[in-house]
Amino acid sequence: MEVRRHDTDDRGTERWRRLALPLLAADPHTNTVALTALAEVAGGATGIDTLLTVHDGADRVVGAALRFRGFALLVSGLPAAAAAAVADALGDAPMADRGVFGAAPATDAFAAARSARTGETAVTDVEMRLWVLDGLVAPTGVDGVARAAVEGDGPMVAQWLRAFAADVAADHPGRPDPDGDEAPAGGPDPATLVAQQRALGRDVVVWEVGGTPVAFAVGRGPAAGATRIGPVYTPPERRGHGYASAVTAAATARALAAGARGVVLFTDTAADVPNRIYARIGYGPAGLHREVRLVPARTRVR
Repeated sequence: MEVRRHDTDDRGTERWRRLALPLLAADPHTNTVALTALAEVAGGATGIDTLLTVHDGADRVVGAALRFRGFALLVSGLPAAAAAAVADALGDAPMADRGVFGAAPATDAFAAARSARTGETAVTDVEMRLWVLDGLVAPTGVDGVARAAVEGDGPMVAQWLRAFAADVAADHPGRPDPDGDEAPAGGPDPATLVAQQRALGRDVVVWEVGGTPVAFAVGRGPAAGATRIGPVYTPPERRGHGYASAVTAAATARALAAGARGVVLFTDTAADVPNRIYARIGYGPAGLHREVRLVPARTRVR
């Protein structure tokens, strides 16, 4: 197998897209993170700093990977057999601050190849379950209604995104700082946040009871026919009333109405409640993904 690095300027990115997108789009569920992020680049999302393709002896594209600036290397599109060659192609620059994310077989194979090359230790920060919609079952008996977020919701959405990021950090204290899907301090301007999300093709859905917002969910723009839902958040004082189920079902229904052929989402495998509620509204488990840090040999693992 031959690994080819591609320039990340406009010309190189376009060439990589022509080669890689057919392969990634053939499995839009497993490759949802890469595909949705690529779709959002045109809307102003973060830039790309690594692009590569893997070719067999007949010059067919059999693998693809990419990394957005400051994010993990996305490896779901890599065959396990190419892991050592990809590790060689990327060289020895430390990856601890960005790590690797992807379907478990691809992530495990690359992490093992990387460790063999550099002596880094692979540390799983989050193990995630991919869920794919089988058939939507909207919950009944939940107070409230769904609506699209409006510009005035920006400060609330920004606050809830920060709270979501804080929950993730509390559950996984060794994990590096959350990525741009959450809103850390100094992130988007709350006054324009909803408009910015809309410009990226995202559908921010709010669940409200008696005119008071109690939960929200974000539907990503469809990529290769599949929409990804997330994040979903309910403030602690509002939990236990079915709002997360209801707003996720509402976001799912909106995605289907907008033309999505499939809908997916991720959960932390250690989070019991989300894993139960998504199964109840019609999602089925479709494999594990991992977020892995590669810690240099001289660095103590937290």
